[in-house]
Amino acid sequence: MKTIQIDRQVLQTLYGGCEESIKEVFTEFIRGYSELKENLVSGYESANAILLKKVLHFHGPSFMYLGMPEITSQFKKIEMYCAEPSACSLPSSEFTELMEMVNESKLLVENEINYIRKAV
Repeated sequence: MKTIQIDRQVLQTLYGGCEESIKEVFTEFIRGYSELKENLVSGYESANAILLKKVLHFHGPSFMYLGMPEITSQFKKIEMYCAEPSACSLPSSEFTELMEMVNESKLLVENEINYIRKAV
């Protein structure tokens, strides 16, 4: 699995160094994390490539706002796979890798929120 990091340049570009805005977006991500995870799992388990593609398309861009473009890229990669006419089922290794990245992102976001709270 890839090591995920928060890209500080992305956050600077998006939020201009406003830690309060970052904290707000990150906190909102944590609030919706369970739903995000449930949507991904149910989309995958449905074995419906069109449904999974919709779920990926809906949730993938969120990770750019968290400063994690590599996760957004992974969502896009799988979304493109699901768009292929021959996409019957996504290899479980691809989905497992995505979910590991999503789980790791939650830990990074929680750590970042704690860091911001201490700094303020």
